[in-house]
Amino acid sequence: MRHLAILCTLFMSILMVSPFHAHAASRKANSVPLIVITYNQPRIHYNKQLYQAMSRAVAIKPELMVTVASFIPKTSNSRYNEQMRHSSMRQRQQLIHDLRAIGIPKDRIHVTTEYVTDSKHHELYVYVD
Repeated sequence: MRHLAILCTLFMSILMVSPFHAHAASRKANSVPLIVITYNQPRIHYNKQLYQAMSRAVAIKPELMVTVASFIPKTSNSRYNEQMRHSSMRQRQQLIHDLRAIGIPKDRIHVTTEYVTDSKHHELYVYVD
């Protein structure tokens, strides 16, 4: 587990991820995500970092479980909220597809969704257990 924590820190710095938000702490107490993807621009390139991080994590713990936590911004604008929900579903599905392409079996991927008011952008947190 210590190796995974070191990898988490390493790859979070490589990705230059957004600050660790309070909503993330509520999702996985005492846990650091392996990767955080913040959709703050039209095109996010994360595949290389995802592959490297997951490959190393699987090498350390072949039977690992993955949790993809989706944090979707919620505002008082219902039209914006619906657009954000729709785009976040596409982004989450793409990440799950990418995890499966790396070789993570579907039965080892758990997905959670939470609506948050303290973020402007959709974020996906990838945890490994």
